[in-house]
Amino acid sequence: MKKLVVLSICVLLLQACSGGKEYAYNEKTADLFLKTMNVVDERYQELQGGAFDGSNSDKFDYEARFKKAQRIASYGAEMKALLEELQPSEEAQNFHEQVGEYMLIVKDQYGPLFVRYVEATDSLEKSKIREEINLKNIMLTAQADKSLQVQQEYFKRVGLQATEE
Repeated sequence: MKKLVVLSICVLLLQACSGGKEYAYNEKTADLFLKTMNVVDERYQELQGGAFDGSNSDKFDYEARFKKAQRIASYGAEMKALLEELQPSEEAQNFHEQVGEYMLIVKDQYGPLFVRYVEATDSLEKSKIREEINLKNIMLTAQADKSLQVQQEYFKRVGLQATEE
């Protein structure tokens, strides 16, 4: 995933303003979002480095890779559940939905592709799944960009200001 997106979220700091509830909501939501993006980015880099490759005949190695792949989707589900515990204001609703959509893509599409990749035994099949993962990663990057744009619009509506350090 684009490092710029991750870094942009990391360096967003809110200045003092009157929207205490909005500030708190944004802090919690941005934290969940950033954690999810970091897992997506880390696992994608690990895939590129061969961490999900190996022989399926080595049961221990296979199980470790399989569990790590399963964890991607379950992490997306956990983050989505935590997000749903938050009560966004009307102004924050679109930001909430966009972040939730990112997490759903991780849970329902991106994570399961990693599981399929680990389960695959044929190199041609692995290659096709890797390409699907690459395309989902591009989709997630676009969704992250959209979420960040919506977050900035939300800031404007509620009078929050973001600065980069």
